[in-house]
Parts: sequence; C-alpha cells; structure tokens
Amino acid sequence: QLSGVDNYKRGILCIKNIFKLCKIAKSPVTRVFNYRTENMNSTIKAGYDVNREKLRNLLLNRKCLVIYDPSHYPGVVFKYFFNIHNDKDGLCKCSTPCKNRKANGYQLNECRSITITSFRSGITIITGARNIEQLLEAYNYMTRLYSNCKKDIELIKIKLVPTDDL
Repeated sequence: QLSGVDNYKRGILCIKNIFKLCKIAKSPVTRVFNYRTENMNSTIKAGYDVNREKLRNLLLNRKCLVIYDPSHYPGVVFKYFFNIHNDKDGLCKCSTPCKNRKANGYQLNECRSITITSFRSGITIITGARNIEQLLEAYNYMTRLYSNCKKDIELIKIKLVPTDDL
C-alpha cells in the first residue's frame, strides 16, 4: 500500500525509488502486482455553516442512504452510489441493491459506494472514489446541492448583543 500519492506517475516514481532502496538493502523485492488506485479523497467547503438535521432530511427526501446520529458522530454520512448506467444523483438504480463494497461502478448492478460526510462547519469529506471521474461526480453533486439548497440547509446564527436593560 502506498498512501498519499496524488497521481499515477508519481506513484510509479515512488515505487521505482522503493526498488532502489530495496536493492541497496539487498531486499528480495523484484516486482509490483496489481498497481491501482483504491481510494481517492477530496474536501469541499460549503461556504456557510450547515444545519445537519435539515441536510439529512433533504437527502432522505431525495431517497439517499443517509446516517446522522449526533450522539455517536458529528457528521451527516451519505452513501453516493456511482454507476455509469445510473443518473448522476447518487442513487442506486440497479435491479437488485448493490452490496459489493469492491464494485467499480462500470457494470450493471455494480455501483461504487462513495462516502460523503458533511459537518456543521460546512466542511465535507468525500472518500472511496477509485478514479477522478467518480470523485468529480460526487464532488459536483455536493457543490450543486450546497449552491442550490443554501436557503434550506444553512444554519442560521443568532447573534446576541449585550444590553444594559437588566
């Protein structure tokens, strides 16, 4: 496993450097098997604080798979199902619900599950995409949602001003 690599070419360069180090150390490493990207991550800033309860309800109304229990975790966790055969709405439209966590999203009944977690601060984390197409689809979904639904999900802050009326 090679974590934190931001592109394919840099990953190959890292592997070549590891081989050089192994050669110096007289280690028996000789080749790489199945070099592939397993997980791409991204973050989004909504630009405003998010009412997580309202976000959860909005996603549930859209039939999304959502978990939000602030007593256990402070974020709204949403499973975005990527599949080139589905609409770009994050919903699994397969004839049987997808349960294969290793699915790639490029065959029927094989949605790739991408996890999107949104916090009160408006910071959102996207994890689980295998390539830039999947990552961008989930990213674009959330940026559109934050833009189009701001009035519905923005956390309204009440500013208290001290007075001498006491």
